[in-house]
Amino acid sequence: MSLSNYAETKILDHIFRNGEATDYTDNDLYIGLATALSSDGDSVTEVSTSGTAYARQQIVDNSAGTNSFAAASGNSITTDTQINFPEATDDFGTVTHVVIYDASTAGNLVAWGALSSSKLIETGDTFIITAGNLTITLD
Repeated sequence: MSLSNYAETKILDHIFRNGEATDYTDNDLYIGLATALSSDGDSVTEVSTSGTAYARQQIVDNSAGTNSFAAASGNSITTDTQINFPEATDDFGTVTHVVIYDASTAGNLVAWGALSSSKLIETGDTFIITAGNLTITLD
């Protein structure tokens, strides 16, 4: 049995756009960068925060009711704002995936996806996800 596109859209709005249900949307969401991730997302190697200036970036602030996503359409939802990571003060390494957690550190992995091509982030580089370039799809 599969969910309909209607149900998938409601789930995406619920998680990423402060939907009516309160059991999940009380958590803020943060996007991060990973240098390795297992095929099922159970094991994530996130960029080190030690000496690199790396930090997850808040994409949904439920306390303020703001988010970085346009309304879901069909079975997907896309960012509508630019997401800027801090300038690297030391190498981040080769970023292969983006990850979404429900906390600024530690927390629970909510979603993950591979980049279309890996990106080496060295000292002085800034990783940016431009508006419209991150889409989450349920199928």
